[in-house]
Amino acid sequence: MSKPPPKTIGRFQLRSELGRGAFGHVYRAYDPTLAREVALKVPKLHAGRGELARRFLREAQSAAKLRHPHLVPVFEAGLADDTLYIASEFIDGQSLVDRCKLDWPSAKQSVEWVLQIAEALMYAHKEGIIHRDVKPANILIDRQGHARLTDFGLAKNEGDLEPRWLREAAEKAGADANLSRDGEVMGTPAYMAPEQAQGKANLTGPHSDQYGLGVVLYELLAGRVPYQGKLKQVLASVRDPMLKAPSPRRFNSRIPPDLAAIVLRAIRKQPKRRYATLNDFAIDLQRWQHGLATSVRRRSSYQVFRKRASEWINAHPALNTFVATIVLIISLLAMTRGWLWDWVVRK
Repeated sequence: MSKPPPKTIGRFQLRSELGRGAFGHVYRAYDPTLAREVALKVPKLHAGRGELARRFLREAQSAAKLRHPHLVPVFEAGLADDTLYIASEFIDGQSLVDRCKLDWPSAKQSVEWVLQIAEALMYAHKEGIIHRDVKPANILIDRQGHARLTDFGLAKNEGDLEPRWLREAAEKAGADANLSRDGEVMGTPAYMAPEQAQGKANLTGPHSDQYGLGVVLYELLAGRVPYQGKLKQVLASVRDPMLKAPSPRRFNSRIPPDLAAIVLRAIRKQPKRRYATLNDFAIDLQRWQHGLATSVRRRSSYQVFRKRASEWINAHPALNTFVATIVLIISLLAMTRGWLWDWVVRK
């Protein structure tokens, strides 16, 4: 018989369960001290686990310093009744996973959300925080339709060389590749960068979050992640430097070639072959939004001229009608001249 959920954790009054997984539980809770609702994450990581518990609190406390419109703020992290917790702002919305189940977003909307998360990550990186677990389940879409990045429980300060999870994770061959274990698997295999999958924690940095965000965009466009399968299979695919990710157009031919090229660059195996910075990734996405040439797939002069001419004509409908009328008159005159010439010749 399963143990009933607690009604309180410390001063927090639990209202309902928002989600659960290998990491633990997330509750909707009420904080009577500050009279506000919060999202309370309670990981399966108890105070007795020593260094893992201390690291968890240290990372969560670092994330609590971050404030950005596209980040879900962490209010506090602590220990209550021998249970660790992270209290974050409660967002009245749904995860990107659930949003896609209801209505799969267009390429345009997907790019807009990814750009919002890129802004949040760039801010976190400037503060020295790497997320390390960027995935749809950690992106919330609020009631205003804005994307908010959450769950910095796996975040690390730059220079932290600790994570020792790969050896344990690789042994769990039957586990789902979308599984994330706090304190063990530092990220989610289907979205983690190769340097994470190889256990090279010293190489994990902003480019690793770029990779994860690139995989999120890949999935939004193609309807699947680049590498699928069980844990061992996905880890092997991600770590293999010779195995290139298939183009997302292979699974959805309607994806614009320029956009597919941008995504593929963001998820290249070698960090140095990705965009130099997350900002460069965002700039290319913005250029795609506005129909401009990108750094990965430049348009010919003719294509640029044709697009700009079409946009200019569409922006001036009255002039467009005038030009069409002139063309019609000229055509009629030419036809009349032809008829007259035929009549004279016959005579």
